[in-house]
Amino acid sequence: FGLLVYKLRAEATLGSIGMQPSVGPAEQAKVRQWTMIGAAALVAVVLAGGAWGFTRLNGAAPAIDPSKIAVVERGTMTRSVVATGKVEPITKVEIKSKANGIIERLLVEVDQVVDAGRVLAELDKENLNARLREARANLQAAEAAREAAVALLKKNEIEAEAPDVEFARRNNTRAQQLFDQKLVSQSSLDDAKSALELAENRKRAASGQLVISQAKVVEATANVPQARAAVERAEEELANSTIRAPIKATVLTRDVELGSPVSSILNLGANATLVMALGDIQQVFVRGKV
Repeated sequence: FGLLVYKLRAEATLGSIGMQPSVGPAEQAKVRQWTMIGAAALVAVVLAGGAWGFTRLNGAAPAIDPSKIAVVERGTMTRSVVATGKVEPITKVEIKSKANGIIERLLVEVDQVVDAGRVLAELDKENLNARLREARANLQAAEAAREAAVALLKKNEIEAEAPDVEFARRNNTRAQQLFDQKLVSQSSLDDAKSALELAENRKRAASGQLVISQAKVVEATANVPQARAAVERAEEELANSTIRAPIKATVLTRDVELGSPVSSILNLGANATLVMALGDIQQVFVRGKV
């Protein structure tokens, strides 16, 4: 095509200066043939360019790979975030003892699933049993003291009534009458007066003792529930020496060993000894930085 253009330009140049190319009929025919081919090629290029431009102007979409075509649907957009963190259960329980003592038995291991109420550990019960026996003995002593105080109160009540005072008073009156009639001696009258005075003194003493006995009964009665509360407290401490699982969970950590001393949460609160940690791993979350 470039050769054809060059020849056309050469002929045009010779024609413009009044010269004719020295070519034969065969060459002229060939030139005309190449001219027609060039013109056809030029027309094809123009048509192709026009078609391309028309397509671009009308926004025709180019051919798309069918594998990249999908139906538009409404859905939830999902975003993924990569982060490092620690998986923790939503429900986590720190197990601490309510009683002071020494770990005597450990009945579970880490990663073991336990049911609610399952025995996890037991403390040494020797001192706790001795304390319970002492508390029960004190309760029995308090109850006996109350019964003794009640019995003494009844005795003092009878003495405070002083039935012999009235008898002594009648004897003194009769002795006085007989003395006035010169039927008894002065000494007999004095003895009757002395008996009356002694009976009245005993009555006054019994009345004072009655007040004291009533106070002792009140004190002894109050000591009984106090001693009973001590027994209940000792029984509770003995029961607390057996540590049980509050929920169904998995043992996450075990922070004590056999022979380890344990402090009571009732005395030290949050600073009490951590025995173990339980967690419900059915529901967990991730604690981390994003």
